[in-house]
Amino acid sequence: MKKQKQTQSKSPQTARARKPQKQRAVPGSWQRKFLDALTFRPVVQYACDRAGIDDSTAYVARHREPEFAAAWDKALDAGIQHAEAECWRRAKDGTLRPVYQQGRRVGSVREFSDQLAMFMLRAHRPDRYGEKITVTVLQREAQRIAEEMGLPDAAELIAVAEQIANAAKSAQDSLGRR
Repeated sequence: MKKQKQTQSKSPQTARARKPQKQRAVPGSWQRKFLDALTFRPVVQYACDRAGIDDSTAYVARHREPEFAAAWDKALDAGIQHAEAECWRRAKDGTLRPVYQQGRRVGSVREFSDQLAMFMLRAHRPDRYGEKITVTVLQREAQRIAEEMGLPDAAELIAVAEQIANAAKSAQDSLGRR
């Protein structure tokens, strides 16, 4: 008498509810795919998906392997440079949008993004196009605040305000030059 193999069939709901598990990658075998994907699109989750790994695997490797961390930073920087180049291209050359009439494509229109152009200019030339930080302190108001703080005159208070304004401008400039 032959024994019949019993198979358990999973219901379609159970099969759909489970998220497919990513295969465990052999250490190092996924890193090239990950770095290539990060260069193509500077988004860690995208790179992990392309490499077939969980994001925790990537972050653990980044933490444990300084050479991989350096390669990650380099790939991320290259990906961001590609994204910046594409933004400049779209701001300068525009994009073609198809035009339809009565359900048929009859041509296209080139659209430009002034907002994108301004964003790029602010990022690269904050001194000229960025937000301005202006501190205006009236002498009389500065003297009143100095007296409340127990300072002999407003000169010290104004000097501190100027230091704060200069530090804020330096921080803004350094952020724009990254």
